[in-house]
Amino acid sequence: MKRLSKERRIWLIAHQKRIERRRNLPRRKKHIKKNSQVDVLSAPEIMCFEKNYEKVAIFLKQFRKKALSSTKRKKFSVDFEPISFISPGAALVLAAELDRWRKTHNINAN
Repeated sequence: MKRLSKERRIWLIAHQKRIERRRNLPRRKKHIKKNSQVDVLSAPEIMCFEKNYEKVAIFLKQFRKKALSSTKRKKFSVDFEPISFISPGAALVLAAELDRWRKTHNINAN
């Protein structure tokens, strides 16, 4: 293996310091302007296709509509707190919709 040159070692040390500084920086919080309207989409209490199909289907349809229209930078939030029960099928569909929204807006999963 070839020995690193002095310039390359200096560059690597400086690069490591830059990375450490970036990691230690506090993350900026995204603040929502007070004047902007934020739509709140509330999830149904029982998310199950067998027990509560209509409300779950309406919720997923509204979520898809708002997620696709958010390219215009209209902000919306989803309130998952009312959920007391979620079936595996509804959870899978919800996860698929969230993943679809994440991919269309180029958002990292980290």
